[in-house]
Amino acid sequence: MNLFFLKLYFLLFICSFIQFKCEGQERTWHGILNENLINDMNFFVKNQQYDEIIRMLHIQQKKDFLNVGIFYDLACMYALKGDTINAFSYLYQSFGSENYAENILTDTDFENLYSSEQWCHLLDSLNVRYLKENEGIKDAALSIKLWRLGVEDQRFRTWRKNYKKKLPNNFTPETALLMKNEKRNAKIRARYVITLLKNRQSWFLYSEVGMRASLSALYIIQHSPGTKYLKYTLPFLKNAVGKEQELGKAYAVMLDRYLVRSGKKQEYGTHWYRNAKGTYLYAVRDIQKLNERRASMGLNNIEDELQKHRIHLPID
Repeated sequence: MNLFFLKLYFLLFICSFIQFKCEGQERTWHGILNENLINDMNFFVKNQQYDEIIRMLHIQQKKDFLNVGIFYDLACMYALKGDTINAFSYLYQSFGSENYAENILTDTDFENLYSSEQWCHLLDSLNVRYLKENEGIKDAALSIKLWRLGVEDQRFRTWRKNYKKKLPNNFTPETALLMKNEKRNAKIRARYVITLLKNRQSWFLYSEVGMRASLSALYIIQHSPGTKYLKYTLPFLKNAVGKEQELGKAYAVMLDRYLVRSGKKQEYGTHWYRNAKGTYLYAVRDIQKLNERRASMGLNNIEDELQKHRIHLPID
């Protein structure tokens, strides 16, 4: 990997973390849509007036008793207050019609609950719920492990809204330490997946571990720095496509990422970048036959993708 792309990757990592830091300060309310009510509750949170928020949420619960999001919000407030009994009670109720597992596992509101024995029981319940949603998989233990690693991988990406602890507004040693720790943990996760691949010599099929776990392993490798882990993984994933065609999209994305990081042209046109002028597709090899290659991997026509995301063709 040349120096230019190494610097570019590091810059993108910093930008994404700064974006996380800013968005992480905005609390997400899962069961409340009223903007005025949200503003009031945000004010009370900043002043740690949790009892007042709990009172307001109970009022909303009586009006919308089927809204499991309110149960989740109540669990957050009780956890911040230090009331573990009610916190766990409402957490279990939030399982309802929607699975809040990923939120529960990444939400900093619940850090006060980690030392409790009930937290271990809750994690077991989340695993049971996960397996019910993924019936028929052959390796349940591996599936849960990869899924949980995937949640950690997305903690500061998809789930960054759940980092609700206050951070300084400026880039400080405190935020730099968080970045450093996350980069280290990302490498540890990637090494673990690579070790699994070396031992099994095959990719994680959907039929074996389920789609969520298989894609978790994919994202962990993709989010690792450089090209070393990507290059090692590609042959396993390519071989898996012959067994499960559904993995074609995953292979296309990983191969293109490897090529882009290596300073080469994409094969399937799955990656693009933004600058001050707009959004552009990274350079593609033999673009006239791009749709043919995309179709072989289960991807839609590139024209549809360009129009959907307002992407311009690459600049030669």
